[in-house]
Amino acid sequence: MTLKKLNLTVAGSAIGATAIFLGALVIPGTKKLNAQRTAVKEQLIAVQQEQQAIGNVADVYASLVELTNRNRDFRKKLPVERQFGEFLQALSDTMNRHGIEEGAVQQKAELQVDATALPTHLALIKGTGILPVEVGFDATFQQLFDFLSGVQALPRLSHVESLKITNDEQSPGRIHAELVLHTYYRPDTEKSNVQ
Repeated sequence: MTLKKLNLTVAGSAIGATAIFLGALVIPGTKKLNAQRTAVKEQLIAVQQEQQAIGNVADVYASLVELTNRNRDFRKKLPVERQFGEFLQALSDTMNRHGIEEGAVQQKAELQVDATALPTHLALIKGTGILPVEVGFDATFQQLFDFLSGVQALPRLSHVESLKITNDEQSPGRIHAELVLHTYYRPDTEKSNVQ
């Protein structure tokens, strides 16, 4: 065999091996890779269309955070236990903080929300306890307003059920205030579900 034939044989073998490699592996692999790229592009387009259909999720997330922050102290505003002593102490402290030195804070008989009078959309408050407190004191109008603002700022939910103001004829600029405050506690649904 001559050197020329040997070179042609080696070159032919190399070309044949390359053709087999290209035909068996590279061309099918390239087709598969192109098919996968096309599938990924289609999925990306589908995700983008879905995101556009959903809209801006940032607004929903911001609303959710705001709602969470608003309801963070719900257990303080409407506790499960009565914790009535704490509320009475908070009222006395509020009176003292606003310079009302002589006053009376008296607990009245507990009431219950009338479940038969509730509309269906308020069925969750069934069993809520109402804790009335009678408060009376002599003060100025400014002290009365400051006291009411202080009560409103308390962490526990309450409202003024009634308010009676009488002018003190003996001391100009002074009044006698009598009010009834209601505070609440909610039923412990976990305990009632266990029973």
